[in-house]
Amino acid sequence: MKITFLLFDAYGIGGTIRATANLATALAERHHVEIVSYHRTAERMAVPVDPRVRVRDLVDLRRDAHEDPVSQTLDAVCPYDPVYASRTPPSALGEQRLAHFLRRTDSDVVIATRPCLVCFLAEHGRADAYRRIGREHLTRASHSDALLRDLDAALDALDAFVTLSEGDALAYDRALPVRQALITHIPGCCPQPEVEAATGTSRIVVAAGRLVPVKRHDRLIGAFAKAAARHRTGPCTSTAAARSRPHCAVVSTNSARTPMCSSWALALASTPSGPRVPSPPCPATQRRSACSSSRPCAWASRSSRPTATTAPGRSSATAGTVSSSRRTRGAAPCGTSI
Repeated sequence: MKITFLLFDAYGIGGTIRATANLATALAERHHVEIVSYHRTAERMAVPVDPRVRVRDLVDLRRDAHEDPVSQTLDAVCPYDPVYASRTPPSALGEQRLAHFLRRTDSDVVIATRPCLVCFLAEHGRADAYRRIGREHLTRASHSDALLRDLDAALDALDAFVTLSEGDALAYDRALPVRQALITHIPGCCPQPEVEAATGTSRIVVAAGRLVPVKRHDRLIGAFAKAAARHRTGPCTSTAAARSRPHCAVVSTNSARTPMCSSWALALASTPSGPRVPSPPCPATQRRSACSSSRPCAWASRSSRPTATTAPGRSSATAGTVSSSRRTRGAAPCGTSI
């Protein structure tokens, strides 16, 4: 079987890209798999993928590519997808090439991975030639009403729509009681961890992710402030922020105002994220004496300034707790089939 995944930009760093690369790698064991990237913005993918997976692009946006994408207006397919407000929005050239690809592909299954691609697949995909599947990597509640109107209309033209969680599948099922598409859920594909799981005895608390509002790092800071007030010995958190992101102001301001042993530091983008901390550990984590939760510790005050720079849209952020194992609740072992 030949399976094609449609990504908007396979050359970035993000959960959708990583989950797709993981699943494509797993399926390559027994299928022909390719990733088609709407845009190409780098020489090679930052996220590793099995060499048996073919990666191709539609519009090359690298500086020396000399492509000439034409700006698109709001009458485009799914115009309320936030990607239209990004630095590399969809274009007339990209839509022409994607429509041509969907008409000519010999794939047995085509899987679109974000709303604008799902809507485009519903409109231009060939029902007589291959299975058309939409893959949701966010939650229904995270989309605007305008975007949901386009997405709901597209779902009725697909063969299946897959969410990450059972709860979100139920939300789409309730919103679309009469439809053609099968709605189901498959957790994100996650490979076997390459590091040992945390023992749970450390007081160092870390969570990694892009510094964007949907990740709600600002809420994590408030949540761990409550934990610090209850447990006088911590926890210590390390929050990595990026000055290039407006959301950084919210995270850093909350961190500064929160009465807990904390610090935030600017971390470079990193993939894959390994078991490392961007700043030296707080001395309070190395001794059993209590660290006052009424004020930041001296180490936190010294290390509260950014220490490196990160390219816009390529930030890493930390503000919570995750074990050194990269497997999280809701993640499925690679090999899960669609």
